[in-house]
Amino acid sequence: MIKEYTITVDGLSNGNVITQPFKVKVYAMQYEKVLTIGTCTCNANDVECDNDDVQKTEKYDLPALSSSKNADLSNTIEVLLEEKYPGNWS
Repeated sequence: MIKEYTITVDGLSNGNVITQPFKVKVYAMQYEKVLTIGTCTCNANDVECDNDDVQKTEKYDLPALSSSKNADLSNTIEVLLEEKYPGNWS
């Protein structure tokens, strides 16, 4: 696992509630023609579930070559988390 985020607001899994706090875990980053970030969402019982807001595979434009993985996460998945769960993730 590369990084783990805790979400402190209820989410949705196939229209059903994911009770807070739940986790979004980044387990892979692949740099090819695009940056592909592999994630999984785990509910409060640490059981993997679908997430209506964060897909298991998110794709982004390739970052500058001088970027670090932390900077790449800040500019991609963390922007998505802030959009979907404003101020309710860490």
